[in-house]
Amino acid sequence: MNVNMEAEQKKILISPLAYIKSIMYFQRFTSDYINEKEFKFAYGLLLGYVDDHEKTIEIEDFIPYKDYNKEYIIFEKYEKIFGEIEKLNVKYDEDEFPQFILGWARNSLYDNDEPTIFDKKNQILFQTAINPDGFFWIFDYENLAIGNGFELHAFKNDIKVINITSELISLRYEFSKDIYLDEIVQLAVDIEEKRKNNEILIKGLEEK
Repeated sequence: MNVNMEAEQKKILISPLAYIKSIMYFQRFTSDYINEKEFKFAYGLLLGYVDDHEKTIEIEDFIPYKDYNKEYIIFEKYEKIFGEIEKLNVKYDEDEFPQFILGWARNSLYDNDEPTIFDKKNQILFQTAINPDGFFWIFDYENLAIGNGFELHAFKNDIKVINITSELISLRYEFSKDIYLDEIVQLAVDIEEKRKNNEILIKGLEEK
């Protein structure tokens, strides 16, 4: 992905909504407020679009993937995730401004936000089977105090030659607009209203 991206100088923009929803979801499974024995790996999908005219990639939404467990989720074993991605791509392709799954994300359990061999295997499948320009991020709640809590990663080489030994690089990104406190407060209000009405809080996630 990045070879093409660097050549075209596409800028990656992340919406505050996608960022805040990812934090909300991942902190259900890893945070200072739960016992470490309760920690689980959780995964999500990054929805957005590519604006070739503006040379930007816009991550607009975060969609949780319902399966989570104590071990890494391996896409090769969880083939149904590709079916979910296909359904979402078809669904959002019907919009006036088509969106699609740009990438995926997972949380980090113990301040280990470096990509693992499992991430590389998942990314090979994602870039070769879903989106050749795809990327992923690893969320680490412990790094929220010193940064944004995640980095974007993708393979440096073309998808035709990537393998488990290929190099992953970190991609530059920025937020599509400033994240203001009043936006977060309003989001909290909206969540409370949805809870009162027993509505689904986040796409793909039903509260019990």
